[in-house]
Amino acid sequence: MKPLVLTSIVILISATTAVAQPGGNIAVYADINALSCDLTDIGVTVCQYYIIHMLTPLGVLASQFKIDTNHQGTYLGRSSQFPFVFGDPLTGVEIVYGQCLTGPIHILTMTYLCQGLTPPCGYMSVVGHPNGAPPGLIAVDCSGETHLDVQGYTSYVNNDGSCPCVSPIPIQETTWGRVKALYQ
Repeated sequence: MKPLVLTSIVILISATTAVAQPGGNIAVYADINALSCDLTDIGVTVCQYYIIHMLTPLGVLASQFKIDTNHQGTYLGRSSQFPFVFGDPLTGVEIVYGQCLTGPIHILTMTYLCQGLTPPCGYMSVVGHPNGAPPGLIAVDCSGETHLDVQGYTSYVNNDGSCPCVSPIPIQETTWGRVKALYQ
């Protein structure tokens, strides 16, 4: 009985994880390779922050979101590799990728004149576009279906260790032995 229950739980978790968020997730990173979600505002310099759309198993054509932030630098603007960008990330933006892409996708770069004024644990959160049609944090998959299940993440500016950011981590493959060992 115990192996049957364990097998059922593993199958259920795997199935749920695999289809939980076909729209993927969007986060702000300190680097274009999406390795660090710890952002900085130190000294007087130009800072760039990279918005990356990740974990898009069905592929995506577009997204809409807003960046909620308490960054104290001077916002200089945004740039994107995609020609169809409507709006601004601080008030709400819609981006059409122009082709079916799978993540990670560098969709936008935000540029600030950093002045060292943002307090420790300042934040940049990816949230829903308040005036989108429909409103929300949305992705459109390659079949044209709209997904309202996109996950937005919060990155922290001047992290002092008390506000660790948790960036999206892809599902990691495992062996049956490792799963079985969890329940012994």
